[in-house]
Amino acid sequence: MQVCLGCDIINGMSYISTIVWQRPFSTTRGFTMIELMVALVILVVLAAIAIPAFGNFVKNTRIYTVSSEIQTTLSYTRSEAITRRVPVSVCPSIDETSCSSKWENLGGHTGANVGLLVFIDSGTAGTRDGADQVLKYIQITDPNLEITASNDFSSSDPVKAYVQYKSSGQSDLAFTSTLLICDDRKESYRSGDYGRLITAYMTGRTEILADQHCS
Repeated sequence: MQVCLGCDIINGMSYISTIVWQRPFSTTRGFTMIELMVALVILVVLAAIAIPAFGNFVKNTRIYTVSSEIQTTLSYTRSEAITRRVPVSVCPSIDETSCSSKWENLGGHTGANVGLLVFIDSGTAGTRDGADQVLKYIQITDPNLEITASNDFSSSDPVKAYVQYKSSGQSDLAFTSTLLICDDRKESYRSGDYGRLITAYMTGRTEILADQHCS
């Protein structure tokens, strides 16, 4: 006996039934114009908030990076003076070979040679002369930086645009001196507590204070 699945039996005869499947009625619809406009307005508002915040984050990161590099270089210079038992100096430079006259020259320059020069200072203090050996050069290139120096770091005494460390680890600074690192937000009158202050002491110690006012 044969069994036919999906068959109808009419008058003793088997007929194959055709089964037609239909998809359920779909209720999916598109967005209305009003909904699209509301979504667009929300995106514009979020972008207006997020873009400036991201820009400030990038600028703050640059200030953090540069200030950390300067502090690290000062500490390295002191360490080399102690290790080598000779005076070692660090100064701003715009040509990788000689000292610049201002710490402020570390900011606002686009040249690839702007940075910090560390050298054995066996001759005239603060001047690379004779056989003074360059130990390290740290490139600092950010045209948007603005650096304000105080006391011995001040540009009012251009000859002192350097720090020399003795073999004892002490610096030749006559006063506690600072470098305030800000950026071009000052130019657009956007003052705020986003700066970082590098402080160098006569003992040779350095520190960084965050959230300093730039105006």
